[in-house]
Amino acid sequence: MPSSSSPETEVWTVAAVVDGWLAGRKATVTANTVSRYESAYRLHLKAALGDRDITMLTRADVRAAVRAWQAAGMGAQLQNRVALVLRCALDEAVEDGILAANPAAGITLPSPKKRRDIPHWTPDHLRAFLAGGEHDQFGVFWYFTALEGMRRAEGLALRWSDLHWSADEADCRATIVQTVVPDMANGGAPLVQARAKTKGSQRTVTLTRPTVEALKRHRDRQAFQRQKLADVWPADLDLIVTNELGGVVRPDAVKGHRLAVVAGTGVPDPGTHGLRHHAATAMLRAGVSAAIVAHKIGHGDITLTVNTYGHLMPTDQAAVNQALEAFLAQPARTGTEA
Repeated sequence: MPSSSSPETEVWTVAAVVDGWLAGRKATVTANTVSRYESAYRLHLKAALGDRDITMLTRADVRAAVRAWQAAGMGAQLQNRVALVLRCALDEAVEDGILAANPAAGITLPSPKKRRDIPHWTPDHLRAFLAGGEHDQFGVFWYFTALEGMRRAEGLALRWSDLHWSADEADCRATIVQTVVPDMANGGAPLVQARAKTKGSQRTVTLTRPTVEALKRHRDRQAFQRQKLADVWPADLDLIVTNELGGVVRPDAVKGHRLAVVAGTGVPDPGTHGLRHHAATAMLRAGVSAAIVAHKIGHGDITLTVNTYGHLMPTDQAAVNQALEAFLAQPARTGTEA
């Protein structure tokens, strides 16, 4: 927040309080999130309300700004982001005693568009997709998303050093500790973050056997490619999924490769996030508990898993009843048993 030697004469504009709020966010959220907030503020909020004295700002003023954004064709998601910046900045002003109440609180906004429907995949669809993408540059990445339920950012960031093999290499566990995201301030260039998406996203997962075998095949191919391009291949990245020269993959490049595999196999396109969705769906339909699925796919709170996929969870309680009945039917212990 701005400061003044004469607080009683200070004019607290929307621009001033938003600038102060944004400065504080830089220490608590990712650079991409700050970039999105700053863009929403600079391109929309500042022009509409930036010079307004917040002590004179009314709910009618905020509603008028929202109506103007809607009339200009602003999408629901952006409207919510612009309003979020304003609301949070004014909340801070309330906390600081500058405002008695937040005029942006409770303003009605349109709900962001729901995700498009994800087409249903059968096991044949999944097998065809994985086989069709086997020799694609991202071949092993499809296993990370469609079988292991990893996020795009996680699959692109996984390193060989993040893998923990059994002695005979029949089994493998992967530790998710970093991500690759588009750098919004740099044209979407790949940005390696030494952190998972959330604290709950950092995890170690046991990989499926098909993924383990795909990793071995990919390791052999990459070793040959690394040797062939030794002069340009970066030695310090250790990434499993790379671009043609061993560098970090641009996150937006995944879409083109996915569409090429979909076109070649004829399966319905689920979208990149849809691959992760199908992994979670398959686990739950197989009767895996929501708690285990939540850990596998990196939901920090099982509530998110239940809310997203609860309709897929088994509702037949016969198996539960049978387990309880079997427990009660166990022979009684004698006094000499431990």
